[in-house]
Amino acid sequence: MKKIICLLLSLVLTVGFLNSCSDTHDKTIDSGSVKEGSDNTQENSSLNTEPNVKESPIDDFEYETNDENGITITRYTGKYRDVTIPAIIDGKPVTHIAAHFGFFSGGKFVSIKLPNSVIVLEQNSFSYCKALVTVELSQNLSIIWDEAFRGCSSLSEIILPNSLTHISHLAFAECTSLEHINIPKNVFSDASSSVFYKSGLKTVELSEQATLPYGIFAYTPLKEIIIPITVKKIESHAFSNCLELEDIYLNDGLQTIGYQAFKSTKIKEIIIPRTVETVTEIAFEGCYNLRQVKFEGNAPDTFIDLPLSTPARPSDLEFIIYYHNTATGFTSPEWFGYTTEIW
Repeated sequence: MKKIICLLLSLVLTVGFLNSCSDTHDKTIDSGSVKEGSDNTQENSSLNTEPNVKESPIDDFEYETNDENGITITRYTGKYRDVTIPAIIDGKPVTHIAAHFGFFSGGKFVSIKLPNSVIVLEQNSFSYCKALVTVELSQNLSIIWDEAFRGCSSLSEIILPNSLTHISHLAFAECTSLEHINIPKNVFSDASSSVFYKSGLKTVELSEQATLPYGIFAYTPLKEIIIPITVKKIESHAFSNCLELEDIYLNDGLQTIGYQAFKSTKIKEIIIPRTVETVTEIAFEGCYNLRQVKFEGNAPDTFIDLPLSTPARPSDLEFIIYYHNTATGFTSPEWFGYTTEIW
């Protein structure tokens, strides 16, 4: 009898133990499910609270107060490659982008948007930011200083605002992906030399300018250029070594064509406006496709070694100077050693 009672008691304990294990297993699974759900909720919350890349927090910038009681942005410390510069910091307008801003920020930008409060880009502000593709400039921007975008080899699009008063030396030099530019009026001075030197420009729209400075478009792949009627002087080397340049349209108002201004271009003929007084020596050096120069007015003061220099002019090059029969200063049948004809 005792054996039977012990057997029954053992059976009851075993069943109870199994039920207990089953409950524990169920609770473990439920607990795991809750934990997994909690992780997902936390992850989604993290994604939803990440900053919008189109809005750059003020904490992502280093800055200082400038002499105009505005803010100069000196560095970007954020992690995004598309950056919008804030317009107001500490209650003051952001007016300047500092020299070497891109360098100190790591040059990692793909796009930059400037607020309309910015009036000055200082020297080398974005130079050699090789990843930079697009820039939206301030509509109140006044000055782009030396080499501001030099070496931005991926920069393919930029619109220069009409508010600009000055573009300085080498500002867009070596921007090899920049193929088109529309230039506002009167933004060049003697300090604007080589602005687009070795850039990728194929087309240019020029507004009113008093001068085209030294080397401004040298070594670019321009194919055509129309010089506005307001340009009085084309400085030395302005279009030097534009090896694809075939069509040059000069307008009345032009007075001087500088030294080697059109060196080594592909032009076949050119019409010199009646207002031109000086064609500086070897202005067309190395233009071995050039066959005709047509003068609308009187002979200029100088006109020496037109296509001659080193390397020597090919022996089969036929070159003719054309002038009107009412023009003065020309000689026939030759002038400066070149064949002349009336047109």
